[in-house]
Amino acid sequence: MKITLIEVDGFQKLKHAKIEPDGRAMILIGGKNKSGKSSLLRAIRSALGGSSEKPADPINDDSERATIKIELDDGAIAIVKEFRADGKAYLEVRSDKLGKVTSPQKTLDKIVGNRFLDPLAFVRMSDKDQRAKLLSIIDVGIDLDDNEDRRAAAFRERTDRNRAAKQVRAELAGIDDPGDPGEKIDIIKIMSQIDELTERSRKSRDAKDAIEKFGEKQADAQSDLDYAQSALDEAKAKMQALDEEIAKKSPALEAMAAEDAGGEAGDLRAELAKADGHNSEVEKKKAAIEQRRRLAEKAESVESEAIALTDKLASLAKERADALAAAKMPVPGLDVGDKGVILNGHPLANASGAEQMMLSLAIASAASPELKDICIEDASLLDDDSLEIVKNFSEANGLQVWLERVGTADDGCIVIDAGEIV
Repeated sequence: MKITLIEVDGFQKLKHAKIEPDGRAMILIGGKNKSGKSSLLRAIRSALGGSSEKPADPINDDSERATIKIELDDGAIAIVKEFRADGKAYLEVRSDKLGKVTSPQKTLDKIVGNRFLDPLAFVRMSDKDQRAKLLSIIDVGIDLDDNEDRRAAAFRERTDRNRAAKQVRAELAGIDDPGDPGEKIDIIKIMSQIDELTERSRKSRDAKDAIEKFGEKQADAQSDLDYAQSALDEAKAKMQALDEEIAKKSPALEAMAAEDAGGEAGDLRAELAKADGHNSEVEKKKAAIEQRRRLAEKAESVESEAIALTDKLASLAKERADALAAAKMPVPGLDVGDKGVILNGHPLANASGAEQMMLSLAIASAASPELKDICIEDASLLDDDSLEIVKNFSEANGLQVWLERVGTADDGCIVIDAGEIV
């Protein structure tokens, strides 16, 4: 679908202009600076592009309103855009083909697509803006910026995990393997033996004391015998009783007295001290073994996380590659990098001027696939070779390119002077 008629009245620097392209691939608009050349291209965008293309001051100083009339495909669709002095804009779209048009701008949006992209302006954009513009035109199916953010986050996290694993491994390497810690000695058993021997020693001392007491009683009895002859019989009876008791208990008491376990208990206490030292070493070794086990598990866990993040990075990279492979690019070899547009594996800025112009024309065409008209302002910056590229590309792809040029020397140039076509 192409513009077959445009008529402008009172728009910006234009007083009146009417053009019928007659199927030309290139429509050169020439004239001096401030003559109204740019106003004609802006009129096309303002009539078709909606509020985003509305100029700040659309009405000519000598006019009360600005009117733009455009016909597409010899009147198949007729558009009238009017800017009024009160700041309001009026849009009408008529088409026998489409029937009654109840939403004029939505109808035009379907035709215009991604609005108007000036190929020359695209070439002058920053890498970041070129990338954003291309992504607004092509459908990659995913948010590439979100994909890149997730890849960057996964890469940073993997770096942190690998660094953490390295630190844990270094910490693990700094702990010597203590070997087999052995078994702990049963201190409770030794202490029980000590208690038993201590009790036996106590009983031995008690037996000695009892023997001494019996001796004292025996001495007392003898004294009583010496000084109380009158109680001799009684004393003899006591003596006999004591002798009998001594005879009865003396063997056991003497055996207990002879069995002093103090020295043996001392040996066990030494053994206990030695067992304490041994058990302390066992505990240290077991603690070292447990610490090494925990560090090894931690290192393996962190390394597993790093491997999982590597898989995640590969998955995100595949997601991006698949999305770009499935996207319909305007030209072969075109790709979207993380920071800009890539052509044949290199940044677009590295491409030749001819390659950049061809690509920009292709992207501008893809931006509005239904409308075959492309507008290029400041086309005076294009040399003869670039103009030839534009012409050949337009003819090969059925386009209609409107170019604004300073001067009147170009063949077939439509000259505007003082707001009117000369």
